[in-house]
Amino acid sequence: MSNWGSIEEQDGPFSINSVLPSSDQPYDKTYKIIIVGDSGVGKTNLLGRWSRNQYSSTHPLTLNVTLVEKSFKVNDTIIRVVIWDTAGQENFRSLTRSYFRGSHGAILVFDLSNANSFSKVHKWLADLRDETENLQIILVGNKNDLPSRDISQEEALSVAHKNSLSYMETSAKSGSNVNKAFQMLLTDIHKVNGSIIYEPNDSSLVSGGNTSIVLIEKPHEVVKQKKEGCCS
Repeated sequence: MSNWGSIEEQDGPFSINSVLPSSDQPYDKTYKIIIVGDSGVGKTNLLGRWSRNQYSSTHPLTLNVTLVEKSFKVNDTIIRVVIWDTAGQENFRSLTRSYFRGSHGAILVFDLSNANSFSKVHKWLADLRDETENLQIILVGNKNDLPSRDISQEEALSVAHKNSLSYMETSAKSGSNVNKAFQMLLTDIHKVNGSIIYEPNDSSLVSGGNTSIVLIEKPHEVVKQKKEGCCS
């Protein structure tokens, strides 16, 4: 029997249990999300755990971009979500940046056991905000199942606070908080863009706005900061 996370992670809009079955039904909105971060931090496995409840310890490196689509019904609105899993290698950097445009949200991933991947967060964040306005971003510290870590919770929370980011620690291997991270980002995106109807064939439309302060659900897992603007 598959374990798709806790009941808490599954409840509410954009939960993995509310995904609509594959069909050709029309949709009202499209939200584009990109997953970015250095090579080897677990981006592809995070997406695989969320979309198929699968994990591979020998997953090949992403050399270009992989797309996953899912549809959700939120109230009476059908929303198509397109997730772009991008390459993290430096030699693909300029190509990867071109995929950022038109995005509504981003999952910025680093490896809790790799200080170098955490040091690159600022560069990835600058690239995101240079290419895309009004972007909702969640910072994800992955591989919290490992027995040791290079990055403390305090260090990660400090970066999240200074850059007005949500923060969550996950494990693609165990599935811990993976569904919750995607659900949290999609909810933030919908709060900002929910009143806007997208033409189904136009994936470039973007709208923006500020999100409100959300109280910490579990201090060791989730922190939300008030948005001062798209690039603060």
